Amino acid sequence: MRLRWIAATALLAALGAPAAAQLDPAFNHLFCYNIVPQPGQLPPTPVLVDIETQLGLEQQVSVMRSAYLCAPAKKTGGGIDPLPPVGVPHFTCYRPKRGNKRNVVVQLTDQFGTGTYTITSRRLLCAPTVKMLGSPSGAFLP
Repeated sequence: MRLRWIAATALLAALGAPAAAQLDPAFNHLFCYNIVPQPGQLPPTPVLVDIETQLGLEQQVSVMRSAYLCAPAKKTGGGIDPLPPVGVPHFTCYRPKRGNKRNVVVQLTDQFGTGTYTITSRRLLCAPTVKMLGSPSGAFLP
């Protein structure tokens, strides 16, 4: 346990400012990019996780390959945010194995408008991510 704590503390200390730079309140949107594994990289082994959201609990979700990197973005024009600006971290989004269909009706409001939508099925599980340029010994990017 102590070794894990020391490793986590060392990682946070090493990240320092770059991790904080990911939470700049001016960058409160996400812009997502496709990501492709490098040649020769083995596909990951699917991982089973339980996911709980405001829409319920889904157990034993098989998380597959990564699909997108979503980076904090600063959007200009195109409407006014209905919420105060809060910085967001980078996220890596994975495609889970499709599950049971849902038919949950929700109303969503953002700076582009308000609409009523039916949520039908899960598509992505996005995990907060620390991003570095190039290899693991590469430079951090804000």
